[in-house]
Amino acid sequence: MIPMHDLIPDVKIILAKYHTRMEEVKSYSRRRNIIKARKEIIWLLHDSGHSVGGIGRRLGRDHSTISHHIKARDGIT
Repeated sequence: MIPMHDLIPDVKIILAKYHTRMEEVKSYSRRRNIIKARKEIIWLLHDSGHSVGGIGRRLGRDHSTISHHIKARDGIT
């Protein structure tokens, strides 16, 4: 697992790409750019070895929401 502090530059790139902030990603906003940033951050953390529960805690989401995003990306529904 890649430590979270090593992923901060990658997360900042994702946030800049979608013109958003981490506070907005953690919010319950349904704005398209925020949802896309949230999904990319979830995928980055998951691919880096972080657990579904751990990602959920960091982003203020339930583990089942995180699982849903990962399964949707992988084509498993």
